[in-house]
Amino acid sequence: MAQLFKTIRLAMVLILILIGMAMCSEHRATAGEISIGTSFIDGSHSEGSKTRCMNTGFGVDLGYEVKPLDYELHKLLNVSLNTGVLATYSNFETAYRATSRSPESDMKREIGLTIGVTAKPTVTVGIVSVYPIFGFGYDYNEPDDAFGFGVTTGFGADIEITDDVKLSVSRREFNRFDRTFYRYNTATVIFEF
Repeated sequence: MAQLFKTIRLAMVLILILIGMAMCSEHRATAGEISIGTSFIDGSHSEGSKTRCMNTGFGVDLGYEVKPLDYELHKLLNVSLNTGVLATYSNFETAYRATSRSPESDMKREIGLTIGVTAKPTVTVGIVSVYPIFGFGYDYNEPDDAFGFGVTTGFGADIEITDDVKLSVSRREFNRFDRTFYRYNTATVIFEF
């Protein structure tokens, strides 16, 4: 019986702490964020069965995010989980070679379209936010007409310009299960509403 009362007391203390933190917090509700970005693709590779080597290119991102978990304490520190959907159009040069030391063939242009979900555990101090990027999605590549699942990893940072607009820079990598990967260095404008 004594153990039960200790557990109840501990639960009451934790509830009071949560209520106190909620009363001290200032929070501005948002419906979500829309992001538009452009990427530089560097040194991506597919040294697999097709011996394809992807070189430089560019990408265009369109994303939507929400914050299912968000806690703000006196505008000094904010911890949130940003989750969303990201679509990326990629246009890059490719060449073929028998091995990594063989000479490359003539370059040609290829297109990729990747759609996936992302999660960004974010820490904000003042107007600066930093976060790792995790996700998975589906990729379509042309002219190979190849579909493939993949995993996204990376990191990024945002700076708040106004209450509703942020600028973001990130570096991420999308690894397809067929051993193809894309590396993106991205600059993004984020609109919060």
